[in-house]
Amino acid sequence: MAATFYDRQDEHNPLNGSQLAFGAAVHRIIDEFSTRRPFFCELIGENGYKLLLGIGKNIGCAQHSACDGRPPYLMAVGDSVLNFDDCGEYLIGNTLTPVPRRYCVPIDTVKQIASYFIETWDRYPEVRWEEI
Repeated sequence: MAATFYDRQDEHNPLNGSQLAFGAAVHRIIDEFSTRRPFFCELIGENGYKLLLGIGKNIGCAQHSACDGRPPYLMAVGDSVLNFDDCGEYLIGNTLTPVPRRYCVPIDTVKQIASYFIETWDRYPEVRWEEI
């Protein structure tokens, strides 16, 4: 299985349209881009589903939905007792988009969610998902 990567903040990113077949590839991308201002990217599976990822230095978020825009839109739920100072807004198309803190998870969890999606085209079962 594989997923196609798109940087939704930087349309000129040379990785746009790249096929990622292994979780390690998305780990490298997330690590490489973690120094940027928090932004959104997408992984699109061939099964008609996509994963929108918020990438920050230590924190991120993940939304699983159908590529055609029909609901449900499912967000990974973070541990709401944690206080993340660098979580809250991610750039998409040069627009800051707020993300409620309850949907923020450690960046290592974002990597696991992304890896699982690339390898299965499904939601990572080790986190709770909530319809928004």
